[in-house]
Amino acid sequence: MYAKVLKKLNILGGNTDGVSSDKSFAENWPEHTVQTSFI
Repeated sequence: MYAKVLKKLNILGGNTDGVSSDKSFAENWPEHTVQTSFI
């Protein structure tokens, strides 16, 4: 599920370097999910 979301974000953002962007986003993803889950 997360992989599909990341790919969609890259396509929408027009980012051609998907590998590095996915890696950097995935590192911050757990923090975002934790924060939003308690809201």
